[in-house]
Amino acid sequence: MLPLQAIAAGLILMLFDLKVGDPQVDLVPDPAGWAAMFYGAGRLPARFPRRPTLLGLAATTGVISVFLWIPGVDASLSSDNPLLAWALGLPACGFAALLALAMMELAAAGLDHSARGWWKAVLVGTGLTVIMPTIVHGVGEPALVVPAVAIALGTIITCIVLCFRHTRRPWVDGPTVLTTG
Repeated sequence: MLPLQAIAAGLILMLFDLKVGDPQVDLVPDPAGWAAMFYGAGRLPARFPRRPTLLGLAATTGVISVFLWIPGVDASLSSDNPLLAWALGLPACGFAALLALAMMELAAAGLDHSARGWWKAVLVGTGLTVIMPTIVHGVGEPALVVPAVAIALGTIITCIVLCFRHTRRPWVDGPTVLTTG
């Protein structure tokens, strides 16, 4: 499996929540998704922009997801303190944003303007995903919940599609790779 395919597979695992029982147990655990993303980030070429930071964010978010996978913790946290739940999701958003930024740089270096534009959309969507919950919960505007969820879901799905679509592009691991920390 190629690195971006592993990252996409991890995102797919995270996207699905199949909860059963009381307290609810997720049968498709997010830690498995983060393990796949850590594996994929680790297999990216050594010169891939921001690779060490991607690995760190995947590991950090993987640890957080283990804690949240404990039955009842995620549901309790989401209902008791939604902004804390939001804060615990920030490393995941950071991973998506850094992946998008790195892919934008690589696409630009490879003169693939269409790909750069799509990854820019993922970067913007990730930014909106970070901002929207603070607006919804901060000002108490429940009408924004549906757009916030739609933006987050659309961003994840777009990222998955782009990882699969761009996995074999020559600029991903070819001679145009930039060296950015």
